[in-house]
Amino acid sequence: MTPSFVFLDTSVLDGQQYNLNSTALVSFIPVAKKHKITLLLPHPTEQEIRRHIKERAREALTRLGTAFREARKSAPFLTGWEHFPEDVSDKVDEAVRVALYEWRLFLGRFNVERLDYEAINLRDVMHWYDTLTPPFREGKKRKEFPDAFALAILAAHAAATGKIIAVVSEDADFQLACDRYHSLLYFKSLPALTEVLLADPSEIEALRAAVLGDPSLLEIGIAIHATESFLSFHIDNRYDVHEWKVAQARITDMRVVALGVGECKVTFEAEIDFEVHLGWSEWDEATEETTSESDWFIETHPFSGAAKLALEANKHIRSVPLVSLNEHLVSFEETPRRR
Repeated sequence: MTPSFVFLDTSVLDGQQYNLNSTALVSFIPVAKKHKITLLLPHPTEQEIRRHIKERAREALTRLGTAFREARKSAPFLTGWEHFPEDVSDKVDEAVRVALYEWRLFLGRFNVERLDYEAINLRDVMHWYDTLTPPFREGKKRKEFPDAFALAILAAHAAATGKIIAVVSEDADFQLACDRYHSLLYFKSLPALTEVLLADPSEIEALRAAVLGDPSLLEIGIAIHATESFLSFHIDNRYDVHEWKVAQARITDMRVVALGVGECKVTFEAEIDFEVHLGWSEWDEATEETTSESDWFIETHPFSGAAKLALEANKHIRSVPLVSLNEHLVSFEETPRRR
C-alpha cells in the first residue's frame, strides 16, 4: 500500500545540511505529488527545524564575520577594492528572515498538514520516558521529548485516519519506535522512500542489484568528479595542503530515484580515499632553527550525491554521463606526529 502521508524527521534535513535544493529532496517532490502524498508537520518537529535553521544562519554569519576580519587584517591594501566583501556579522536578523523564507518556499512545494498536540496522550509519553521506550534511550537520548511528542502525534493521526504514514529518519531509534505501529513505515533515507514509490518494485530491485553488482564505472566517475571539482583545506592552520589526489571511491549505498529508457538516475552514499601531501614547520631545539617538513597521508571521507547512468540491456552500467556531489569542499584532519 502506498503511504498517504510522509513525515521527515529533523535528522533528514540535518543530513542534507539544510540544503533544501539537494538531490534527495528535489527528487522526492514530483514523486510525492504524483502519489498525492501529504507532508505531515507536527508542531514539535517544525519548532525544532526552525530552531536549527536559525542557529545555522547565526553560525554562518559568525564565520563570515571572522573571515572578513581576518581578510581585512591580512590584506588591508584591498579594503578600497570595490569588490571587497562587507562585514555582514551584524545582519543576523536579516539572515534569519531569509533562511525562514526559504523554508516556507520549500513547504510550498508540498501539500502540508500541520499537527498539534490535541490527540496525544501525555501519560503514554511519560510511560515511554519512565521505561526508556524508544525514542527515549540511555545517555543523550534520555530526553528526546520532541521526537517522542512527534511520534505520539503521528501515531494518533494514523489511528484517526486509518492511513499509512511513511516516517523518514536517519535516527535508528525512530525505527525501533515505528516497529510498534502497523501504520508507521520506517525509511532510513528519503531516496529509499522515493525508490519504493517509483516503478514496479521488482524492476527497481533488479536494476539496483545489477548496478551494485559492478559499480566500478560509477565509482570511477565519482573519483573523477571529486578530482575536478573539490576544494580543500586543513582544519589546523599549522598545516598546508601541498597536494592531494583521489585514490579510490567506494559506493556504500545506492538508490534508484528515476527511470528512463536505457538510463536511470541514482542517489548514492560513497567513501572517498584521499592521498594528501601536507607541509608544516618544525622548531629544531638543537639548532634553534625552523625546518620545513612534509609527508603523505591517507584520509577517508564520506560523501553523498547523484548520478545519471546509461544502461546496457542487461541493466549494467554502460557509461556515467553525469555525476554530482552534494559537497564541494573537503577538510583534511590527519596530522603528523610533531617532534
